[in-house]
Amino acid sequence: MEKVARRKDIYRPHFCEGTFYQNHLSDFSKINHAIQHLNLKQQMTIWIICCSCLRRPTTWFSGRQALQSLPDDAGPTYLYNLFQELKIAWPKSLPADISVYEFCRTVRISPLPKAAQ
Repeated sequence: MEKVARRKDIYRPHFCEGTFYQNHLSDFSKINHAIQHLNLKQQMTIWIICCSCLRRPTTWFSGRQALQSLPDDAGPTYLYNLFQELKIAWPKSLPADISVYEFCRTVRISPLPKAAQ
């Protein structure tokens, strides 16, 4: 059997180091409290967004993709308030009332590889 060369995973160590979780325990509690009433899909989406942005709280924003607008079945629109509570910077070019769905579709987060967005 031939061995396949694999590229080193440079993102996994950032999310798997114990200090990240220890340093953000109070933030995780805030996130959990804010999203407990949502369905599991919405909860998971917000957890991924928040944890990704907590990695680089002041430099996470990498711009927006210009995608055609879709009807806004919205979902929660309180990411702005949650980011304020977590002390994650919110760019001026991003509307405070953006829905989680629209955020996922159009916002680029720096710590994530392009393939994961």
